[in-house]
Amino acid sequence: MAPLIEMERVITDGSQARPKSVAALRAPVTGLTSYTWRLIALTAIALGSRVILLGSVPRFWGDEAFNGVQLRKPVGAMLDVVRHDSHPPLLYVLERIVGVASTSPAALRLVSALAGTAAVLVAAALGRRIGGDRGGLLAAAVLAGFPTYLQSSRDARGYSLAMALILAAALMLWRAIERPTRGRLLAYGVCAAAALYTHYFAAPAIGSQLLVALAVFRPARRTAIILVGVCGAAGLSLVPWLFAAIAQFRHVGSPFWVATIHVSSLVTDTSRGLSQTPGQELTAVGVWLAEATVIPLLVVAYRRASNSSRRGMLYLLGCALAPTLALLLLSLWKPVYDARFIAMFWGPGEAVVGASLVVLRWRVVPVAICLALAGASLISLLQIHRPDFNAVVSPLNGRVHDGDIVALNGPDHYFSLAYAGDAATNRALRVVADSVPWYFGTAGYPPGTEVRSIPDTPGRLYIVGDATQRPPALPAGFRQVQRACHDAICVDSYSR
Repeated sequence: MAPLIEMERVITDGSQARPKSVAALRAPVTGLTSYTWRLIALTAIALGSRVILLGSVPRFWGDEAFNGVQLRKPVGAMLDVVRHDSHPPLLYVLERIVGVASTSPAALRLVSALAGTAAVLVAAALGRRIGGDRGGLLAAAVLAGFPTYLQSSRDARGYSLAMALILAAALMLWRAIERPTRGRLLAYGVCAAAALYTHYFAAPAIGSQLLVALAVFRPARRTAIILVGVCGAAGLSLVPWLFAAIAQFRHVGSPFWVATIHVSSLVTDTSRGLSQTPGQELTAVGVWLAEATVIPLLVVAYRRASNSSRRGMLYLLGCALAPTLALLLLSLWKPVYDARFIAMFWGPGEAVVGASLVVLRWRVVPVAICLALAGASLISLLQIHRPDFNAVVSPLNGRVHDGDIVALNGPDHYFSLAYAGDAATNRALRVVADSVPWYFGTAGYPPGTEVRSIPDTPGRLYIVGDATQRPPALPAGFRQVQRACHDAICVDSYSR
């Protein structure tokens, strides 16, 4: 009877109330709490916002189209392209599994949508640890509605998956420090390894998580050694892939698409945010204002928190800030600081921000903030416009024959056209450029695709380019017979 009375005291927070019946004690276990119901509702909203109308933008942008083109190849050929490109293979493998059913834009974006939804649940678990039930729900709501994460959850690229896995690794590491059982250590190792197999820049995030956790939580020496070993094993698991993808190392000495970090580039980024469509301007300004108000909010939340919650806040903020700083320092040597990479790191930080909203006195304010984030996300999604490449290639599909050439005036639209075009059009595609940087996905070009000038051909010639571009030099004897334009991209037809 004594253990039962002690359990009752724990449940009733030390009150002297009459001991509850066994059925009453079991009720919270078998039933769903209000927290669980609310989290289910938030997760359903997050899933709906990421899955419903997933194909509402039916066109792939360039990087998405690269994925789409490779996923239509046999698995071996796909992986051969990936190992010569610039990424680990996990996303491509997962999308290839989905691609068995369909390679439509909506289908290939499904992996990112599900990963973004799972991240909402992980954020709730982290927020709950520092802000209780309400903190967990607010953390989930902030991550679910934040424009950057909603957009990445609707792209067939690896940023959403990497963010979700980095976030999960932060939670699993925290749990493993609390109680280093085999199951918890294995979960941490799997999440860390999966993040590394999704994106190489998960490495500074995973490494920073461990260093920050050891500094903040100060686990027992044996536990610390085990955690270092698990993290090291996760890193070593990537070595076989690195040997297979050794061709990617040649990109390290080549230029990246990222601008050098200096004052003028930061000013340019700021002015670019204020020179877009009205909806994008509103979203940019709203995000800046939100970021400005976060600092005093975090200070107040930290001062009011318990010691254990303070350690949790420091840990999660460190998980976000440390890899960001590492990437900034790395950019002093090699410019790699890209907002998409930083967004992968900031899942734990957003969980802290959401949980910190519990300090606001009026409960309607956090709700209003979350609704404002959702509104900003909706505005940003409505502003997305991508060229209709199905319409662009409509003058080509079914009309291109052996001996014809479809010349692209630059590499920007190659994979979008290759995804939308039929087999004959794809065989005829040529990219006319003096040199195409590797980050345009040249690893996926079939042999002979890149040419410095349009070769002579006995068939017809089609030139594809932006409406304002000057056409490249033509072989002798060709004259223009037709022009068809869609979304400021034109197809000019030539014959002798």
